Parts: sequence; C-alpha cells; structure tokens
Amino acid sequence: PSLNEEKNIKNTYKNIIQIRKIYKQIDLQIILINDGSTDKTGSICSKLAKLDEQVLYINNSKNIGLGESLKKAIKAANKDKFIFIPGDNDISYEDLIRLIEKSDQSDIVMMYFLNDEIRADFNPAKKDKKNMPFESVYMEYKNGNELSVSGFKEFPFVVPRYLKASHEIYGRS
Repeated sequence: PSLNEEKNIKNTYKNIIQIRKIYKQIDLQIILINDGSTDKTGSICSKLAKLDEQVLYINNSKNIGLGESLKKAIKAANKDKFIFIPGDNDISYEDLIRLIEKSDQSDIVMMYFLNDEIRADFNPAKKDKKNMPFESVYMEYKNGNELSVSGFKEFPFVVPRYLKASHEIYGRS
C-alpha cells in the first residue's frame, strides 16, 4: 500500500521487477494499492499496471489505512504466497532477496515493521481493539474472510501453538 509515495513507488516497483528477473521460477503477481494519495501516486501505479500484465492496481479513493488496504490485497491475491512490501521503498533490495530465499523454508516469513506515527483517531484511554498500538487480524487465505480482529498493547510474537520434541509422545503449548 502507498500513501503519497510518488517519489518512491517507481523504485519499489523496480526492486520487485529485479527480483522477478532473478527468480523466474516464481509465479509473481504485483498488487499496487493507492491508499487515497493526494499526489501522483495513483496515476503512477495506474500506468505501471497498464504496462505490466502481472500488476493489479487497487485505488482507494480515500485513505482507509494500512490494515484495510492489506485486507483488500489479500482478498485480491491469486497466488500461493503473499509478501507485503510498503510503497515507500523501505525494504532494501537485499532484504527482499532474503525474504524470497526464506519463502520455501517456512509457511510464514515476515518482517517486522514499526510505524512511529500516532494515528489521528488513536485514543489510549479506550481499551478497545481499535485503540491498541498493535492489531492482529486472522483471515481465511482462500476467500479472504476476516475471522477475528483483536488488539495488543505490545507487539505479539508469532509462536507455534504446540511444540513436540522427537522424544516426546505428547506436545506442550
């Protein structure tokens, strides 16, 4: 997703194209999302989609935020794996390579992103999911249905629910 990234979105796209050239065996779809930008981000994304048949362009006429934009992308995605890459070209080319190289080793490969900006609608006095610093969304992969949304005060770690060592009969959680 991109919000007012006219200076960065082309370079982000170019990095992805370089990856596509190296990893030709990967069936890649690129989803560009303009999240209500007031600059030329939308027109740049639209032009890229017209030039590249593997690009799907989603235009949010108004800003709906990162989480909602990601939900749209997940619903629109039609490939086996999904990687989120911010439109501000914040992930280096080298980190993108590392992500791709690890993608066959695990079901989930993700990077941690930190947003230092405070949302305008954030109210720390409220304890509902909208006003927690971190949001967790569980979705069904195939159809994009949202199963649950919750909030966390601290960054939640992704941990397998059950662990079992080779010498154990029953696992532990």
